[in-house]
Parts: sequence; C-alpha cells; structure tokens
Amino acid sequence: MGSEVLKQVKVLFLMIGSCICAYKFPLATIFLNITDQKVLASLDIGFYNFVFSVIFALVFNFVSNRLLHIDVNISYPNQETNKIVFSESDLAKSMDIEMKIVAKGKVRKTYKSITLVCPESYMIQLHENSSRKFISIDSGGSNYELDINKMISRYKKDVSTVRTIKLSLVLEEYNKGDKDYLVLEKPIWLGFVSLKKNKLELKQN
Repeated sequence: MGSEVLKQVKVLFLMIGSCICAYKFPLATIFLNITDQKVLASLDIGFYNFVFSVIFALVFNFVSNRLLHIDVNISYPNQETNKIVFSESDLAKSMDIEMKIVAKGKVRKTYKSITLVCPESYMIQLHENSSRKFISIDSGGSNYELDINKMISRYKKDVSTVRTIKLSLVLEEYNKGDKDYLVLEKPIWLGFVSLKKNKLELKQN
C-alpha cells in the first residue's frame, strides 16, 4: 500500500513539474510549425515528463545501488500464507512460523536493531536449531530484536545472503473476533538501508 502511494506521489510531482516547465519554457513552438496551442502544450508537457522521468530513474538507480536492501517475510509455511486463523481449540497450541530475511547490496551499518513485535494475547519462541547470533529477546521478554550488523558481519563490501528463522507462535488468551498482527518495527533512521517487510495476520474466529 505504501509503495503504491509513493508511486502516485511521484507521478503527481512529475506532472506538476512538467506543466510548470512547459508554461515557463515552451519548446515545441521553436521546433514545430504548429499553431494549435493545446497540441503545443501537450507536446511540451510530454517532453518534460519524459526528461524528468529519466532523471528520476537515474538518481533512483544511483542511490539504490549504494544501499543495503533488507527484505523480511513472515509466513505460516503450513498453509503458505501470511495469515493464521485461530479457533478456541487452538488455545495453548504451538504454531510453527518462519521469518525469511534476504540481505543484498552494499554492506552498510544499521544504527539500531529491528524488532519483531508480538501481540499481547500471544507468545513467540525461537526454535532451538535457529541461529541466535543475530537475534535476541528484548528486556520485556516478549519481543525479538534482529541485529542486521551481526547477520552480515562476515561480509566486507557486498552482501548477498538469505537466513530463515523458525519460531513458534502460541495463543495464550482466546478472544473471539480479535485480529492482530505479528509485525516488524524499525527505528525512524536505520541507516543507508532499504527495508521491505510484511506482517502476519492473526485472526481469532
């Protein structure tokens, strides 16, 4: 949803910029023998929109190639979905979930950890065979913190790695109709890092 909004905002700014430039610096009248002002204005807007789109794409690629890209996907592998539906019979039952972390791009330092936040009615536990080198439980004892710096510590310049964390999710309190989410929270400033993440929907029927 957020990415779609950003795309629409980008289109809006490109169009506004193109219209302003077409009004201030008309070019079509210089090179084309056309008297229809609407056609000339449309050509100018189209030209400036193309130029600004190319510039934006070049700048975006330049910046993107210098970032560390982190993609985190939380899923319920039994049903290959990002949603778990609980019934009253699932109370205290352990559900296996996965958190897949993909890191690609330039090695960059993250200034704070990313936190896996568990809703109050649930408890999450890290599987014994999962790596504990870069994931630890917080001081409150209910959430887990992911240290990306530790995860990519063996890489020097460029990184390309995939790590899968296996966890157990337990429903501790049943409240019919409740809907919560298991989500990742990041600090306002993480560093020169692009973070893409999803959330796991938890619904009680």
